[in-house]
Parts: sequence; structure tokens; C-alpha cells
Amino acid sequence: MAPGALRRLLGVTTLIGVRVAGAVIAGGLAVYVARVHGAEFSGTFFVLVSTLTILSVLTRLGAEPYLTEQIAHRDGRDRSDASYLASTAWAVLAMLLGAGALLLALEIIAPEVSERLLGGLDLPLLLCAVLGLNLLWLTTAYCRAKGAAGLSIFLETSVWSIWLWAVLVVSELAGRTPDTTAVAVGVALMVPTFLLLLLPTFVRSRENPLRPRGFREAISGVTAFGALTVTNGIFALIPLQLLGWYGLTEEAGVYNAALRVSMIIGASGVIIKSIVVRQAVHGEGLDPDARRAHVRHTCWLALPWLAISLLIAWQGDLLSALFGSEFGQIESIVLIILIAQSINVACFYLETRAVLAGQRRLLNITSATLLVLSLGLSPILVAQYGLTGAAWAFAIPIVTSRLQLAWLYLRSPATPAAGAEAGDTTEDRLESEELT
Repeated sequence: MAPGALRRLLGVTTLIGVRVAGAVIAGGLAVYVARVHGAEFSGTFFVLVSTLTILSVLTRLGAEPYLTEQIAHRDGRDRSDASYLASTAWAVLAMLLGAGALLLALEIIAPEVSERLLGGLDLPLLLCAVLGLNLLWLTTAYCRAKGAAGLSIFLETSVWSIWLWAVLVVSELAGRTPDTTAVAVGVALMVPTFLLLLLPTFVRSRENPLRPRGFREAISGVTAFGALTVTNGIFALIPLQLLGWYGLTEEAGVYNAALRVSMIIGASGVIIKSIVVRQAVHGEGLDPDARRAHVRHTCWLALPWLAISLLIAWQGDLLSALFGSEFGQIESIVLIILIAQSINVACFYLETRAVLAGQRRLLNITSATLLVLSLGLSPILVAQYGLTGAAWAFAIPIVTSRLQLAWLYLRSPATPAAGAEAGDTTEDRLESEELT
């Protein structure tokens, strides 16, 4: 085997190993909480985690795809990666302050609604925890855009899961409720994550010294991808939040367990995104033939995951034994979510290519469809059918929006190749091929 092929094989194997390890850590946490504490505590705990995640998604908006697009393309400008990172971090901080002001106003005007929405969490500590999560996601996006797929996968999966393990362990040792402990650990996470994100910005280049510039541009670019990040980040959590809102905490625990099982398939999503970024930075023009080939690749990607979904769903007894007797109806929920997740992950291929091609309008249309369907159908389905309705509230919007994405992608206008658009040099292209 040629050295280059061996290096690529080792790189892909490393990506898969890191991602699987992260999925195992996250899945192990869900199993542990279910086996030791039961479905009701599991629902309460992960509804809290869902609240923190949703708030972090709303405050960072489209920062991740914005960084991916700008750093991968360099936008034809003489700006360092650190400059993009710094301006985007400032944009996220501004959004966080705005979100804090809105939450504070809600707490003053409608305290009962605020109590139910935030679960009684202390607002300043909550915002600190959300800031820590935002910086973690931005660091992940930066590493992915630079082609450091292994590091981005480790940050996105293992660090997040280890943080949740720490929440649970500290909560049990201290005898506190998971609410207050989660916020406390979130604050502790903020410091190393903040340093991890901003450390590259402190390394000043002689040719391009770092200055806090491009703030307005960052705000504009981030909000342009706002719908994409919001819907991708929270659509799976909306049914979980509604189950908690309606007081169906045990059902919320079962839904969360099924969602964690689907992460076996979701684990490949980050790998697909990272590989596409490295390949597309050279630029395959979006001519009609290329677009059709991309859709065909997406269909082929979905087939093995659909087969794995059926195989997992047939192991109903194993799933019940794994999570406990309170999760007896999990197999039907798992099947619905897994099939939808298979289609979702396969379409990450198209979505990432659309991000790199600057197809913001296409992405925002499909994201708006997903968000409207999720917000419109989820309350009705969860109220009428409980747990089963929550599973369908996950599946129907995502399958519909992904089919819409493929249809619009085939009809999108051709754009210049990504590499030509970016003005990359030969050295840049060779560097981007290196697996890290």
C-alpha cells in the first residue's frame, strides 16, 4: 500500500475511532442514568441538558457554518484565521448579552413563564454555562474548518459527554439537585474552553497582526446562517422539551434514551462534514452533473444506515434489558427516530457542500421548513400521543426538510469552484489534504 493511501486510511480510522469513543461515552451516560436512577430522573436530567443546549444554540446562531465557510475559503482577503475567530467570538458575546437581556426581561415581566422555561435556574450562572458551551462549539467549528477533523470530533463528542458525566458525579457526591450542579459545572467548564478558543488569537502574525475587526461583518455572516444552526441544533430537542413542559418526565427519559441510541448513526455526521470540507476546499464546481452525483452519494450513504436501523430496532429485548424495565416501549420509538436519523445524517453531505458553496438561501429555506414543522407539529403530536407523538415530531419535519434540501440542491444555480472562490494557493491545497 502506498504511503499516501496508508496515511489516509489511518486518518479515517482515527476519525471513526474518536467519534465512536465519543458516542460510547455519551451512550454510557444515558444507560447509567436510566439503570441507576430510572426513567423519571433521566427525563428531568436531560431536559435540563436540553435547556442549556437550546440556549447555547440560540445565542451562537450561525457562527459554526460562518466560520467553516470563511476559513475554508479565506474569502479572497488577507485575514488570518485568528482574526475570523476573534470577530466571530465577539459576535457571539454580543448575542449572549442580548439573550441575557431578553431572559432578564422575561423574568421581570412573566416570572411564571420564566420559571417553567428555565427550570428555576439562576440566570447569571445559566448564561455563564451557555457561554462555555458556545465557545466549545466555536472551537469545534474552527478545528473542522482548518481540517483538524480528529480534534474537532474529540471536542464535539468527548468533551461534551465528559462534562455531563462530571455533572452527574458531582451531583451525586454533593447530594445536590442536578439543576444547580449542572450550572456549577458549566461555569467551571467555561474557563478552559474560553482559553482553548481564544489562545490562537493571542498568537500575532507579523504579516497580519490581530486586531478586533470585522465585527459588523461577523454579525452579518453569523445571522445569515442563523436558521441553519438553530434548526440543526434544537429540532431533536423540541419534543424532549415539550415532554418536560407537559410534566411527562418518564416519557422524556424514554425519548432521550431512544435519541441517544440514534447517535450510533449520528456519530458519522461529523465525519461526513469533516471529509467534505477537506475535499470541497479544492472546488468541484456545482454544475448539474456534479449536483446529481452528490445526491446519488447521499442516497448511497443512507442505505447502510437504514439497514443498521432495522437491525437495532429488532433488538427490542436487548434495548429493554440495557436501559431497564421502565423502557419497555423503547423499540418502536427507536425505529422511528433511527430511520429519520439515517436520512438526516446522509444529507449532511449535501448540507456541508451547500455551506461551502455559499448557498445560504437554499439552506435557510430548508431550515425554515424544518423549524416551522417542528414548532407547529410537536405541540400537537406530543399533547395528543405523548411519547409516540414525540418520536413522530422528530421524524416528520426532518425527513420532509431533507427531501426538500435534495430537491432544491439539484436546482440550485451553478457557482464557482470553492478553491477558485477562495483563491487558495497550491501550498494551501496540499496543506488542507493533511489528516490531523
